[in-house]
Amino acid sequence: MSGPKDDAEKPITYAVRLSERAKRDIDFVTVYLADTVTERLAVNWRTGLNKAVGTLSLFPHRNAIIAENSLFSFPVRDLLYRRTTNSKAYRVLYRIKEEGEDGPQVTLIHVRLAERPPITAEEAREIEAQQ
Repeated sequence: MSGPKDDAEKPITYAVRLSERAKRDIDFVTVYLADTVTERLAVNWRTGLNKAVGTLSLFPHRNAIIAENSLFSFPVRDLLYRRTTNSKAYRVLYRIKEEGEDGPQVTLIHVRLAERPPITAEEAREIEAQQ
């Protein structure tokens, strides 16, 4: 007979935050999709992205450290988001802080098309400066 689960067995819940840069990136993609495809697709993309990002509140360490990590002064991971199997993929870059203002937190720092070239040192400096 098992007793009640103790706190050690409960997964840690991370607060999920967006940097100003990530907010601008998401807004840019949303407007671009609305202008070039349809507004409905743009809304669906953003809704799906929000759901995918929400999953980072549990087990954010499941995603790999990015290949360009050496360009940053802190570990950066990415979540690959694709609305459908036929749509373009986006890299959602984020950092994890085990001890944030409100406890453990995940902060989205940049969103970009996965097909873009790797992040450059200049881009990494810009992203870090906006933290």
